[in-house]
Formats: sequence, C-alpha cells, structure tokens
Amino acid sequence: MKQMTSSCRQKWKRIGLIYPNREKDDWDSGVGAPHMVVMEDRVRMYYHGMIKGIYQIGFADASFSDLTRWEPCASNPVLTIGPPGAIDSRWAGYPWIVRQSTSQWTLYYATFDGTLSDHGNLKVWQTSTAESRDGGLTWNRSGRPILDRGEPGTIDSCGTGSCCVIPAAHPGHSKEWYMYYTAVDRGIDWYRISVGLAISRDGGVTFCRHPNGTALQVPPKLGCPGSTCSKPFVLFDGERYRMWFSCAQDGIHYRIHYAEADDGIHFRWNPEPVLDVADRGWDNEMTCYPSVFTVNRRTYMAYTGNEYSGIGLAERVS
Repeated sequence: MKQMTSSCRQKWKRIGLIYPNREKDDWDSGVGAPHMVVMEDRVRMYYHGMIKGIYQIGFADASFSDLTRWEPCASNPVLTIGPPGAIDSRWAGYPWIVRQSTSQWTLYYATFDGTLSDHGNLKVWQTSTAESRDGGLTWNRSGRPILDRGEPGTIDSCGTGSCCVIPAAHPGHSKEWYMYYTAVDRGIDWYRISVGLAISRDGGVTFCRHPNGTALQVPPKLGCPGSTCSKPFVLFDGERYRMWFSCAQDGIHYRIHYAEADDGIHFRWNPEPVLDVADRGWDNEMTCYPSVFTVNRRTYMAYTGNEYSGIGLAERVS
C-alpha cells in the first residue's frame, strides 16, 4: 500500500453531534456505526444500538432540508439478535445496505455468537446477510456467514466483521461486486485488524477472497501489535475508488483516514487522518466508522465518536 501525495488530502468541517446516545434503558442506549442511505425525499440512517453488551440494528430518517433532526423508526430495532445458537445470537451490528430495487434490499452486517479465538479473549466475528421485501422496514436473516474463517496465519483467521459491498466498476462485469471487510488475525500475544477484499460474481450473494487478500494492509507506521485498519466505507466516483476507514495504532483510539485506488485493489493511503479528534466534547478521543454521502451537491460524513458511540456529522469543504 503506497502513500498518496498531499494533493489528495481533504478538509472536513464538523457540524456536530446529530444523534446522541439514547435513554439509559433503551435498546440503543449506545448508538454507532451509521450507514446513510439517500432516498428520494430523505436520508435514512441505519445504525446499531447497544445495551448490556448486545448490539441490534435500527434506523432513523431525516429530510434533505435538515440533517440534524432525525426521527427513529417506531418499530426499532428492525433487526434483533437471533435465537440461541444462531450466528447472530449475541451481536447484530455494523449495518451496510444495498438496494436492488425500491422494495428489495439486502443488509450485510457483523455477527457474534459467543465464540472466542483459540488464544482466549478475542471475539470471532462473522459477516452475514438479511433480506427485506418492503424497502428496509422488516428483515429476514439468512443465518449463515458469507465467508468462512481464514486458515491460521491469514488476515481473517479470527473472522470477518463490518463490511462495505459495492458493484465493481468494470465494463461487462455487471454482476461482479467487491466486498471490503474488516479482517481479524490473532497470534499468541497480538492481533491485527486489516481491510480484506472478496469478490462476488453472482450479484453479491456469495463471495470468495481476492488473490491479493488484503486491500488495505496496516500501514508500516502502525505495524505494532494491536494496529488496526477497519470498518471501510468505499465508493466509486466515476474515476477511482475512494475509501474512508478507521485506523488506530493501539487498536482503541481511532482516527478516520482515507485511501484511494484506480482499480479498487491497490490503494494509496493518506498517513494523516482526514477527520482527527476534536479539542473537546463527544469526539475528543476518537473518530471512527465513517459513512460518506451527498445531498444537494454537498458531501457529508456521518461518523462515531468516543467509546464507539454517538453519531456526528461533518461536511467536506475542500
């Protein structure tokens, strides 16, 4: 992974906290990991909520005219945890939405069933799907992982987590989709989280790992145990693939970074965060889990702050 030039750097202006943590006993007393879906007359924000260590998924809507006022769905959470023994019996979080049509939607999300790694206390994540036939209001889970765990020594030997799924921008390959996903590897006394790449040739139903394995390796500068590049958000703007992601040297104190690639595979990264922490307030310790979207020709980034919770908004100004 190569370093990019200073001409690719960005500037974002904070708008503020737009969706704070909810009431103490609500299902979403801690909120985070937004995925913004721009619809015909509004923006829908899917997010996960947390209470007592359980993650579930809901959404809220806002009008184009005011992205600081959000109305949560009355039937939240729209995706609860699964039954005992299910792939998502403990966690269902980090949503990513793909709309095939007005009514047919797919949800890709990270799951946890209580399984820990062979070396102890690291959760074994898996990535799964759910389908909606009513435009994202209700969901039927598949109950299966879309990628098996990698072999020992691979980037995802301890599983796959949050992901981003987009159509590949290659003429004549309309059914080829790229999945950029959080890949977790674990050794005896260390772990490393990178961004992996998998490809689907059946429209996003099944995936296989790309031969390159990693789309975004942990930068050498951050190559110590615990280094993290995770939760990718990728879009293709007609010229190149653009990726915003969470990066931390200690695996805890995230900053939002940026990388780009002409082919969607070989990314150049910016060593400086594009959205650093604030001087004070709800995001003065970390910024993470970006979701970039455009409304009325203005580009915004929704993101999460301290302790992986709260959802804020920034606008790109350069």
